[in-house]
Amino acid sequence: MSAFKKVATTSALVVMLTGCNVMGPAPEEEIHKNFENVVKLESNFSKQDESLADLEEREQVIYNKLTEMSIEERDQINSLADDAIAIAEARKLKLEDEKTSILSGEKEFKNVAPLVKKIEEEKIKKAADKTVKAMKERYDVYDEIYDTYLKGIENDIEIYNLLKSDDVELEVFQEKSNKSNEYYQKVTELNKEFNEKTTQFNENKDAFYKAADFKIKEQ
Repeated sequence: MSAFKKVATTSALVVMLTGCNVMGPAPEEEIHKNFENVVKLESNFSKQDESLADLEEREQVIYNKLTEMSIEERDQINSLADDAIAIAEARKLKLEDEKTSILSGEKEFKNVAPLVKKIEEEKIKKAADKTVKAMKERYDVYDEIYDTYLKGIENDIEIYNLLKSDDVELEVFQEKSNKSNEYYQKVTELNKEFNEKTTQFNENKDAFYKAADFKIKEQ
């Protein structure tokens, strides 16, 4: 799975120029805290993606060997197919860890919508709405990535089990191989869209901070 872009953090102290609210933090400040919490909660996301990429490379090496072997090498084929299945199962676990990280960020982000409704100035509210919209779309794309990638893994396992059988039908093998290619091509396209949505969110977030008259002080 190709690398994802991360949600950006300000890595700085953000101060409202509009002064202090004696009734409690302004919704703009609460939204900023929420954004930074999302970054922290998703910090494990990119690590899992890197681990998935490493597993993919190892599995691809085995797959290439399998497709070059003859039926007479049955014992070695079975052994390599088992190795490939084990790696595919490991990819499933990493995918679940990745999804857990994303879901934790998404859960935190859901707290933003009620805060946006509390913003009084229309210009700031519109900027906040655009930011929320971009993030929601980002999470929707990830759901598609997860579903498609999982189908790809399950199809790969079917291929390895097929190679272990004594009567491998070339037509069935080719059909499943083509299906895997379709899944991973779609994942590649969705990854690109996910990264675009992440960039859009980061840009909209900066625009929201500007509209809300935040000043960033480097720590």
